[in-house]
Amino acid sequence: MEDIDRGEKIPGTWKSETAGLPSTPSIGPQPPGKLADRWEFPRHRLKVFNILGEGCFGQVWRCEAQDIDGTEGTSVVAVKTLKENANEKERSDLVQELQVMKMLEPHPNVVRLLGCCTEKDPLFVIMEFVPHGKLQSFLRSSRAERFYGNLHGPSNTLTSRDLTTFVYQVARGMEFLSAKGVSLTSL
Repeated sequence: MEDIDRGEKIPGTWKSETAGLPSTPSIGPQPPGKLADRWEFPRHRLKVFNILGEGCFGQVWRCEAQDIDGTEGTSVVAVKTLKENANEKERSDLVQELQVMKMLEPHPNVVRLLGCCTEKDPLFVIMEFVPHGKLQSFLRSSRAERFYGNLHGPSNTLTSRDLTTFVYQVARGMEFLSAKGVSLTSL
């Protein structure tokens, strides 16, 4: 477990090309120094545990947040950030994603934004932790159990009903996002 207090960064995360200069991330029309809002969360109240996943330019870390989202004590959260090799376009995309998440009210089928750290780099987007991770990865890992799950007693294989429930929940989440004017490039 690593404390990310006082600007220490998650290993391998994005470092601004303007390192050494005051960080002025461009989040919407707010002037530099006026970025704090109800979503801003103090970095010193985050502790990093392990990486959950990564893509071409981003990483998601399992962290612990102290007193976040009105919950006293510690909560396990997912923190999305950029890799060191991310460029300004990719940073802009993450900022845009954050702005969209800020405008959405909670929905049971959409991962919730809990907070963010935007006052200095690296940018952190703090979201609710999903214990089984990405649905796609969960489904792929469950595929093998279909063939071997019953050889050694009871299994956690997915039924047709489980899969139908997943499809229904994804459709509800997509319907909600679509009604809010949000279009996703990946699902």
